Amino acid sequence: VQPAAGKGRGVFALCDFEPGEMIIAEAPLLAWDIDLTSERTDLSELEGLADALSPASQRAFFDLCDPSAPLAKTAFGIWSSNAYVREFGDCFEPEADQGVSRGAVFRIICRMNHECRPNGHVAWNHAIHMQTVHALQAIEAGSEVTVCFLGADALASRASRREQLRRTKRFECACSA
Repeated sequence: VQPAAGKGRGVFALCDFEPGEMIIAEAPLLAWDIDLTSERTDLSELEGLADALSPASQRAFFDLCDPSAPLAKTAFGIWSSNAYVREFGDCFEPEADQGVSRGAVFRIICRMNHECRPNGHVAWNHAIHMQTVHALQAIEAGSEVTVCFLGADALASRASRREQLRRTKRFECACSA
């Protein structure tokens, strides 16, 4: 993790990676399950999880980006701009887990910057209970590793992608795609 021109900090490859090669597998820094059937999400639960982190993990968590609160970061602000979905419900027991969104924040993966045409793909690996990033193309040592924050909307028009990122992640996408 080091400064990335015009983007704050980013993640840079320490060695060369070939397409398909795993770059990182990372356990959650903080994981939170949200009951989507409830009328209100209990933010105090998230705050309690953040408070329960070790001092080093708390520093790592609160050092992540929170564009919604320029003066004082909040656990929810950090969650909103950094969390990845681990899984939605349970594909093996769909009746038992309907309406639960499982998300997590990661110490290193959440430092990866967005590109509409990234060189890395991020996904939850259910078998090892970790978030993984794999190279989509050859990545040379010293190059920034990027991922796409848009999911299925990655194929939308440039204007639509930029509007979604502005609305959901609160930044202006300046990539060339």
